[in-house]
Amino acid sequence: PCHVGYEDLDLTPEGWVKSLKPGQWAHTAMLSNHRRANLSSGDYVILYDGAGVLEPGWGIKILSQRNGRMLIHFDTSQNSSLTLTLRSTDSLDPLRNIRVVKDEYEQSYEDQPFTKEYLNKLDHFKVIRFMDWLGTNNSNAREWNNISTRETAFQSHRIAPYYIAKLVNQLHADPWICIPHLAEDELVREFAIYMRDNVDADLKIYLEYSNET
Repeated sequence: PCHVGYEDLDLTPEGWVKSLKPGQWAHTAMLSNHRRANLSSGDYVILYDGAGVLEPGWGIKILSQRNGRMLIHFDTSQNSSLTLTLRSTDSLDPLRNIRVVKDEYEQSYEDQPFTKEYLNKLDHFKVIRFMDWLGTNNSNAREWNNISTRETAFQSHRIAPYYIAKLVNQLHADPWICIPHLAEDELVREFAIYMRDNVDADLKIYLEYSNET
């Protein structure tokens, strides 16, 4: 996602918008057909915690709405991306943990975050390299607490190790981890411990310093 004026926003430690100034708003693309992502038309559920006003982008039809849940219809013939605008948020209970899923996955996405189509595209690979998932190039991560968690707002460029472990375990594929070039020993150690404890024991874990360094 890419917030307009992101650097000027008041954010929580996880990266969610904590408060907005008068006349300020935040806008982000949640799903996009960029790089042929094969985004499909249909009904999508927008889930969130906290209090505030969240609006879908132009041409997106709201089918139903209640606190914490919005059902929309998205038509790819009219929109190339599914965008959201945060108009207001409660600083004591910020609108956060925004999730967008197809309605058919609403009951299963937490246990199964990957679609069958995505898994089928990857199931013939024996090793998967996670350079892009970890945002290794130009990364400023030095410490383990700089690495994304499941609670981190942005999962588009630096994805939490939780999802790496879950994906390779499902595919039974060896993970290839690219450690950021600024990483201190503590980050490397904690990353290794996390992978050891969460990746199936019969998989081999590959570690690479940065990217083709």
